[in-house]
Amino acid sequence: MTQPEPIPTASDGLPARATGPWVLDKRHYFERYLDIFSRGVGKKWAGKLSYVDLFSGPGRSVIRGTGEEVDGSPLLSLKYGFACYIFVDIPDVLSALEQRLKHHPKRSQITLIKGDCNAVIGRVLTALPSDHLTLAFIDPTGLQIQFKTIERLVHNRKVDLLMTIHFGMGIRMNLPLYVQMRVLH
Repeated sequence: MTQPEPIPTASDGLPARATGPWVLDKRHYFERYLDIFSRGVGKKWAGKLSYVDLFSGPGRSVIRGTGEEVDGSPLLSLKYGFACYIFVDIPDVLSALEQRLKHHPKRSQITLIKGDCNAVIGRVLTALPSDHLTLAFIDPTGLQIQFKTIERLVHNRKVDLLMTIHFGMGIRMNLPLYVQMRVLH
């Protein structure tokens, strides 16, 4: 049985997410999308743009092997002109983000919702202004998102979805089980 990966500590002394070097490419494309989205609709939706991150993480990642620190999606999104930010994650992960954002200049615009996004989507919808154009970032570490959660998020709202789907990760995680099942049959 493999040991769980230790949780790295970032330079600010708070927990971070361990990640691979691919995070640099993901950050590049994520920032480009934020820029295009916020500038492309900025005039029409001035003051009515919201950002929702259903798997926000602790706000900072550390690349395995190099120790390089990378800001996560919540910290990156705060560089853009959204009127409202909603960050969702399980309590122990969101607590680190909460500490990181304690003195952030946009703190009054931020809502933190602790819990599995599938279970707390009603709270997300209550916190999200219904007349805003929303960018929802859905970046799970596995297959945690339920389609009914996405359906509820977009129902009767203007929402742009930016999602990552981890096909390769699912294959790598489940391959040993598949091989074991084949051997038994």
